[in-house]
Amino acid sequence: MCVNAKSSFFADVATVKRALASVDIKKWRARKRVLLRDEHAVKRLAWVMEYKDLTKEDFEGVIFSDECMVEKFKEPKGTWGFRTREEKLHKDCLHGVTKGPGIKLMVWVAFGEETRVL
Repeated sequence: MCVNAKSSFFADVATVKRALASVDIKKWRARKRVLLRDEHAVKRLAWVMEYKDLTKEDFEGVIFSDECMVEKFKEPKGTWGFRTREEKLHKDCLHGVTKGPGIKLMVWVAFGEETRVL
């Protein structure tokens, strides 16, 4: 539900806050998450389904690795929205993080049962 400045609807701020609180809608800062396309989500789910029944022993000798770009001062202000507790992690309530210029550091790590490489 949106009420914008061009609307003819007027209400006291306290009235709106009480109405929202009565249905457990609060102001949440949008969580930052990597923009995940539907095709990537499908591939991730397929991977999980393929390997979900493996045991700890099945992963002995397997090394997982990942990389992450850390940017300082990237989009310092968050986005706020009004959602219920259950809605705060819905896809349309998240603030997508995009790449851009700034101070950057690439971090790479690999880990396994007895191995860590930083």
